[in-house]
Amino acid sequence: MVNYFDPQKKGIYFWRNKNEALFYENCKENEISADLFFLLLSELESLKFIQDKYDYIVNDNYELDKDIKKIINNIEIFFWDKKKRSYSNKIVSNIQNESSTELFYLPLLCENINYDGKEIILEKLRIKNYISKYINLNDWREIDLANQKPKYFEKLLFFESLQQNELHGELSYDYLRFTINGINQAYKKSNIKNISIVNSVFILIINNFFLNRYMTENNKLDFLIKFLKKAKIDRLDLAILFLVLISILSIYFWNGLAKIPPPLGVLDAEINNAYVHYDREKAKEIFNIIEKHYPTEKYEYQLYIINLAIFNEQYNVAMDNLTEVRNNNIDSPGPMLTEAILLHLQNNLTKAYDAYYEFCYLFNDIFPDIVNDVKVFMFLSKENLKLPSNWKEIYKYRLLHEI
Repeated sequence: MVNYFDPQKKGIYFWRNKNEALFYENCKENEISADLFFLLLSELESLKFIQDKYDYIVNDNYELDKDIKKIINNIEIFFWDKKKRSYSNKIVSNIQNESSTELFYLPLLCENINYDGKEIILEKLRIKNYISKYINLNDWREIDLANQKPKYFEKLLFFESLQQNELHGELSYDYLRFTINGINQAYKKSNIKNISIVNSVFILIINNFFLNRYMTENNKLDFLIKFLKKAKIDRLDLAILFLVLISILSIYFWNGLAKIPPPLGVLDAEINNAYVHYDREKAKEIFNIIEKHYPTEKYEYQLYIINLAIFNEQYNVAMDNLTEVRNNNIDSPGPMLTEAILLHLQNNLTKAYDAYYEFCYLFNDIFPDIVNDVKVFMFLSKENLKLPSNWKEIYKYRLLHEI
């Protein structure tokens, strides 16, 4: 086959007969176009695939890879137009001309054609963005079922080209729909007896293309797809349906997620931020979540609530919480000193003195600097005097903020 189109074996392939060309009406003598090169390259690539897959050698003397490389090299040299970024050049009477080709999508058939070139072709074929003057949609919409010599081979090549290069088949779907709609319109206008054999075969092939788009390895899913197809539910309907389903599922998901408590690390960051900014309401809100979902970890954060209540002169609230903390952390220095200060603020000076004394006795050797400051408070409580105006400076010590 390669030698037939290149009798001189120079790597220059041309139609030997005008009637062989796909678009023979436009075929000129002494003209070499990329169409035949791409078709031959596709055939040779298919042959190589068979050889590699089935370990089958067609001819021991035939250098398949050599011919493939030769065709690819000549395609790039002869037909690639750098300005248009397409394989659109032609050679007429041994002179390279800038032109276009009716079958500009043929590079999609070939595995060895560069990826960028294929992407440009696919972009041109997208109906929403650009319609090439060689893709006339009327050829897809207006079909004559009585025509004995329709040009369907080019369309089949077109679909094969798309199927090899589309992951989800959006373009194939669009052009298949154009074709099917065109066939339906033609059928309504025509008598069924007037459908030619060629058109009948074309209808079967197109229907097979369309059905294969929806086939999966799952029989149950195939049944559902066939049902949707018979019900005339198209992509837009499915998109709307899936959007509604996703919205409903999202609502359930977020409702379920709302019931799951945030990680303790997140809550820790939030309550610390509220504590630093003296935001008692926010701190209380976060503490309630911690108390509900992480009850064994709550006491240090409960100390934050106590301190904020003290700063806001809500002494009863502070004492209620502090009693619980002290009962569960009897020997903890922070709550012990906090209780002494709170009793002092409530003018319960005798108990305040006892609490100060206990703290100083237990932690004199461990926290000498703090004990020195606390002894001032203890003296004031003994003398029935209030805390000094700068009493909050005692909170510079870390132990008042932790268990």
